Amino acid sequence: MMICISSGRQVISILFVFFKADNIRKAVDLAKLLQVSEGLVSDMLNYKKGLSKDTIRILSERFKLNQEAFNRPYALKLPGKASLLMDNAVPPVG
Repeated sequence: MMICISSGRQVISILFVFFKADNIRKAVDLAKLLQVSEGLVSDMLNYKKGLSKDTIRILSERFKLNQEAFNRPYALKLPGKASLLMDNAVPPVG
């Protein structure tokens, strides 16, 4: 399967494609894979939390992809605030 990830928004969307192909149907299954809470998984999939370095490493190993596929900037949805650009690849400047 050839997949091109061209924007950060597609990072989470592409995870759903791999989850379906890998029969990961529930947040609890993904939480077990990532060794995190179901709440954190929910926040990541709903753009409330970014993917950590450990999460990116685990996903890359599981789905046989380069870590750069998941290490892309994308906007987080923050309640009552403007979106925050999440950028795992570049440290904040300032």
